[in-house]
Amino acid sequence: MIVLLAAIYLWFRASGHETWPALVGTSTMAFSTVVLTTLHYGGYPDTMMYLLVFLSWWASASPWASCLLLLLAFLSHEAAVFLAPWLLVVLARRQAPRAGRWLRSTAWIVATVAVFAGLRWLLGRAHPDTEFSFRYYLDPLLGDPLHWFRVSASHRWLGVLSAFNLFWLFPLLAAVRMVRHREWAEAATLLLPIPLALAQLFLAYDVTRIATLAFMPVLLGVADLLRSNAFAARRWVP
Repeated sequence: MIVLLAAIYLWFRASGHETWPALVGTSTMAFSTVVLTTLHYGGYPDTMMYLLVFLSWWASASPWASCLLLLLAFLSHEAAVFLAPWLLVVLARRQAPRAGRWLRSTAWIVATVAVFAGLRWLLGRAHPDTEFSFRYYLDPLLGDPLHWFRVSASHRWLGVLSAFNLFWLFPLLAAVRMVRHREWAEAATLLLPIPLALAQLFLAYDVTRIATLAFMPVLLGVADLLRSNAFAARRWVP
């Protein structure tokens, strides 16, 4: 948890933000379920997963380093697999604009997912009595493909909002700024992890924990607002 917050603060500083803006940006993670879930449920591996996903994104200029970190994120918690399409986009956009970059990035991500699937299969064979196996989540879908989605119906939107509360405004406002400047691809890339994270609702029902996987848009959104001073964002900083 401390390592995650330290890494985020160092990234803000490395990106040119002064001390106070960096602390404000880091606080969006410190005062959300990115950290609070682990404080309440110490056995969860979520914070480690968030750290590895963040480092994978930060290292995306180097596909091999990014995918190695992403594989470790998958192994810490398989929910990170839902962010694989976003990392594919990030990898492709970070590479030099030459022919084949999307194909190469796709190959990196597919290989990473394949290695994880193989390791996960071996772990499943070695520990067949694991309670929360793939079968635990997938078997109910055979009779009702919307089983898990229905289970969360009564608390779905409250659970989503609880993950970041008003911090959800940061990626939305940043996306508005980008669209105003015709930065369509940037806005789409920023927001993409949100629907990918919420896609877990078709496989599980712990909604707030599911929504927390969309932490990167919140983090990148507040960083963009502080950098650009859109909507007078720097007035938020002492």
